[in-house]
This record gives sequence, C-alpha cells and structure tokens, in this order.
Amino acid sequence: MYGDGLSVIICCYNSACRLPATLKHLAGQQLSAGTAWEVIVVDNASTDETAETAKAEWEKYGIPGVSFQVVAEEKPGLSHAREKGIRASVFRLVVFCDDDNWLSEDYLQIAYTAMSGDPAIAAVGGQSTAAADIPLPDWFEASKNNYAVGRQAEQSGDISWRKHLWGSGLVIRKDLYNKAFSNFPSMLTGRNGKVLSSGEDSEICMRFLLMGYRLHYLEALTFKHFIAADRLRCDYNTKLMEGFIRAHEVLRIYARFIDAPGLPPKDRFPATLRSLIKVLAARLTGTRRWNIFDEKLQIFMLTGYPFKSIPPQIRSIRRLSVHRKKHRLNDC
Repeated sequence: MYGDGLSVIICCYNSACRLPATLKHLAGQQLSAGTAWEVIVVDNASTDETAETAKAEWEKYGIPGVSFQVVAEEKPGLSHAREKGIRASVFRLVVFCDDDNWLSEDYLQIAYTAMSGDPAIAAVGGQSTAAADIPLPDWFEASKNNYAVGRQAEQSGDISWRKHLWGSGLVIRKDLYNKAFSNFPSMLTGRNGKVLSSGEDSEICMRFLLMGYRLHYLEALTFKHFIAADRLRCDYNTKLMEGFIRAHEVLRIYARFIDAPGLPPKDRFPATLRSLIKVLAARLTGTRRWNIFDEKLQIFMLTGYPFKSIPPQIRSIRRLSVHRKKHRLNDC
C-alpha cells in the first residue's frame, strides 16, 4: 500500500543551473490541509553540482512536513531515472516534473483532486507556455509540440484516442506504473545525457491503455516550460525530431496492439488468413512484395502464434494486453 499523496520526481542530468527556478515554483505550491506530498530529485549520472545545488536550494524554503531527498541513478537514461525515483517514492500519485518545468501554484492540488475522483484515469497532463531568456525563434510556433509547449487537446477530458501525454508535468498512478513495468521492462530508455532519444512518455501511456485505463487532459493544469538558448537552435530541434522518428518504430507496434481489440470478431479470421497467405507466399516464392514482419506481427497480435522472429519485448506487449482485465478497476 502507498500513502495518500503526491510524489514529485525531478530527473536531472547536469541540472544545477536549471533547478533553482524549478524548485522555487515547487516550494510555492498551495495545497489544502492534509494533502501530503514529497519531492525526489534523481541525479542521473550528472557531472556538475546537481545534487549539492538541489539540497541547498530546497533548504532555503524550509517547508514543514514535506520530505525532500536526492537519490542517485548511475545508469544513464530517463526511464532508468524515473524508475529510481518511483522506487524511492512513498505516495500513490507520481508527478514527473522536468528540471525546467515551472508548475503553477495550484498544479499539485488540481492533479490530486482529478486523480482522486476517477480511478479509471491512469494519467493526466496539462498545458504549458514557453519561457526563455532570448526571443523565441520564428520557427518555434510550428515546432512547439516538440518542446511540450501548448495545449494537448482542444478541451479537457478523455484523450485516450491520442494515445499519449507529454512527460512534462505528467501525473500517474504508482501502482499502475509498477504493474505495467515490473514484469515487462521498458523498450525505450529516453534521453541519455546528450542523446535525444524519445518516446518513453508515450510508452508509459500506451501501456496504461493496454491495461484498459484512460488518459485525461486538464487545461487547468498549467506550467511554464523554460527553454534554454542552446535548445532554441534549429539543429537541436532537428535532433528532437530524429529522436521521435526513432521511437516511432516501437510506438507504432504499441498502437497496433491497442487498436487490435477494436477489430470486429467477424473480421479477425479474414485478416489473419490474408496475412498468413502472404507469409506462405513469401516463403514459397521469395517475393518481397510485402513487409513479412508486419504480416507476422498481425498474426501474432490476433492469435498469439509464437513466430521466432517476434522479439521477446514485443511478446511482452501482448502478454500485458492479454492480462488487461486483471488490471481493471477492481484492482485500484
């Protein structure tokens, strides 16, 4: 059992220069009496004074009753850092606050109220505005989603159809995260130092959807995303896009597993048969007319036939999907 409250996890890699403003906004949170919370800073193989800065800054505010700790995760990668933070947390709700996210003063209270009201919601996300020390470049408006800036939907509510929420300011249920990843290791590690890989946020959300839960957007959840000048260059934006493209190959498989149950029963056999014919035809004739892996994946999703070419990670996705009923609301 986990305590009733929120654990704010800040994953850091060389964040000494960004943490003071982030912690200042966290220290200004306004919560109703009795709403418990804590702050956990995860130092993910930093080479600067991230840990020392975090401790010194938080001590300035002296907030009674709020636990603060810095934990170290030497294995690089955002997913590793988040796992370390979650293991160190004690409350049932987890808030991922990036080291450059300035949460509005009511952020935690709104998140707590929303998640407490509907156990079918696995995760909620909000909207952000950009903050920077230099004028935003002309191209930024068209690329702001790459930076988790803007609105995630037209209005508040269920956005499970979108299949993901931003990791910035993401609020999740700890028990669902543990069920989603304890026996099914992550296929994506996220940003690793200066390597801008992506997709770990979407992977979390997609696993929740596979388990039968929902994603919600709340426009009342607001924060500022501070973007340093060196991240407002075209080459940095290009690297972000390249990271998204690399992650897409994995995430599209998740999406297919999420959508597979929506295929009407009467269409399942014909779909399986069509894919099987293509696989057999390719084996007999050597044709490369079709993407045979995709056809085998289709058969695997619909029937579970264990093709040797299906990697163990993808098999784990199906196992998670098959067991979704075990993770439904009666487990909350």
